[in-house]
Amino acid sequence: MAPATRSLLSASLLLLLLLLATSHQATGAVVATELRCQCLKTISRIDFKTIQSLKVTPPGPHCTQTEVIATLKNGQEVCLDPEAPLVRKIIQKILNKHEAIIISGTEMAKQIQKEIQQGVKSWIALGNRRPHLSIILVGDNPASHTYVRNKIKAASAVGICSELILKPGNVSQEELLDITDQLNMDPRVSGILVQLPLPGIETFGKNVVVAGRSKNVGMPIAMLLHTDGEHERPGGDATVTIAHRYTPREQLKVHTQLADIIIVAAGKSEVTVIWWNSW
Repeated sequence: MAPATRSLLSASLLLLLLLLATSHQATGAVVATELRCQCLKTISRIDFKTIQSLKVTPPGPHCTQTEVIATLKNGQEVCLDPEAPLVRKIIQKILNKHEAIIISGTEMAKQIQKEIQQGVKSWIALGNRRPHLSIILVGDNPASHTYVRNKIKAASAVGICSELILKPGNVSQEELLDITDQLNMDPRVSGILVQLPLPGIETFGKNVVVAGRSKNVGMPIAMLLHTDGEHERPGGDATVTIAHRYTPREQLKVHTQLADIIIVAAGKSEVTVIWWNSW
């Protein structure tokens, strides 16, 4: 059990002990033993007023039953008898309160799908064109084809039209950009999806400059590219240089001129244009 969970249980358990002792008008005493099942001899009956804190330890190698450890105000630690009616009642209340809840991803997905489906119906009822998704799929990666099939199926389920544009793995970047531009100008198209990863960019032994060092984009990309592909797949086996706002302009110029690949993840538009003009 994690320390944070134990602390939460300790505070809750102490509060319940005090409340139950008051509500039942108990004598304030409970059978206690020496700490940790190692000695089962009853040593005393302790008063609730002498308890400083409590914690629950689940069954484990050290003990076959749940332990309720009480730290007294004098610093002594004792194990409350788990068979005592009051202690058993407290343990059950705590376990019930912190019982795990199963969150069904399938049910949540169905609910989201239902909401989107209703939203599409309402959109069309207002006289708008049915949403249309254009998907560009490059190469023959089996996983990518599976993902795209599932996306087309999901779109159909909520009433969204879709079309699939297949291109071979050796398609040029210029052709892909032309296709994207044409789809952007098509009034029928509501959304464009380019399925990743795109094939054809070799990173093995290349010099790569990553512009940006954010923990969400820049750093993960740099780590992926420089990783040993033979032992830590996926790995790019590239020589990576990370540039950022404080990289000296002259050094930046040298690195980018030597780079085979430049990846811009700076969160700012036209960064490469500024660099290029600075040469």
